Amino acid sequence: LAPGGRPDLVRAPVLEPEHLVGVAVLHVVVDQTRVRGRPDDAVQVLETALKTEPDNPVGRYQLGVAFSMMGNLARAESEWREAVRLRPNLFAAQQALANVAMLKGDFASLHNAAEQMIATDPSSPNGYVLRAAARISRGDPAGGEADLKKAVEGAPQNPLGFARLAAWRATQKRLGEAEKLYEQALEREPNHAEALQGLVGLYVQQKQLDKALARVYLQISRSPTNSAYHLLLAQVLVNQADLEKAEAELLKAIELNKNNMDAYIMLGQVQIARGSVEKAIASYQQAIQQNPRDVRNYLLLGALEESRGSWQTAEQLYQKALQVQPDHPLASNNLAYLMLEHGGNTDVALSLAQVARRGLPDLPHTADTLAWAYYQKGAYALAI
Repeated sequence: LAPGGRPDLVRAPVLEPEHLVGVAVLHVVVDQTRVRGRPDDAVQVLETALKTEPDNPVGRYQLGVAFSMMGNLARAESEWREAVRLRPNLFAAQQALANVAMLKGDFASLHNAAEQMIATDPSSPNGYVLRAAARISRGDPAGGEADLKKAVEGAPQNPLGFARLAAWRATQKRLGEAEKLYEQALEREPNHAEALQGLVGLYVQQKQLDKALARVYLQISRSPTNSAYHLLLAQVLVNQADLEKAEAELLKAIELNKNNMDAYIMLGQVQIARGSVEKAIASYQQAIQQNPRDVRNYLLLGALEESRGSWQTAEQLYQKALQVQPDHPLASNNLAYLMLEHGGNTDVALSLAQVARRGLPDLPHTADTLAWAYYQKGAYALAI
């Protein structure tokens, strides 16, 4: 998908707070569907309302959710911090800040956020599993395991603790225990996708693809409308080289949840593998229409257009990606490369290449693009 020095796998992190709450600010209700589907509108509504009621913590939290859906994580984090300042025990905002710390790999902040969550709601497993992650990442596996056990013991009907303890057992190569814990999670919540993904992962790791396939079919029979399960089934089918059935399952996943962007992305990849490039283009275009804030689809479609020689269309797609997220390093890299290859403004291309290099300093593609920009500017020593 990515000729000429561009990465062929694009996966932007998306913050997904686990707890979304309805908020009424000045009698204006912004529900979860609207925040997810039309975050720009939600931001406008909430900012207008908060001018009159600036100290509404739930409004600040929801504004952070809207900004996160727009890809503006800095503004989202700022709003969530303000929400916690206004109401220190607002669990949803604490959870969101913990997610930000996890994305950044800031395990000290994650530990602090998790402790606040535990103090707010000691009966919830969420704080314990997050503190466990922080402790394990900071070199305290015993403390992390103790927290995972607390998550299970303190909320025995909640699948989260079982699933996270199972994942920990898997890293310890205690696969039998991990399998049993994943099954216990699914007994408590048949739609717990994380548990089924972990369980199937165990089977795939052991090269038991038939067992993995049978287990996903069984869970779909119990939860037939779970879009994530049909996506997971497609992934197993791809491992078995059954692309036709995989494509059918991905279409089913999208039918059940038109916001399942991972299903759209994989559908395009499967269609390309089957030689149906036009279908893949249509799938990515449909994904963009469904969620124009997801940068991944612009990048994948752009790379596909490049492979067909339609570099002008690819250039437009990368520009649209940068309209959504102005400092996105892959979009910056790809656009810079096209401009350098096709007589674009070298100063603009150099600036974009520098953005890409700062964002992805360990990726050789960004080094190559920046070197090419320096070369065309005559800065040969820097290019070398």
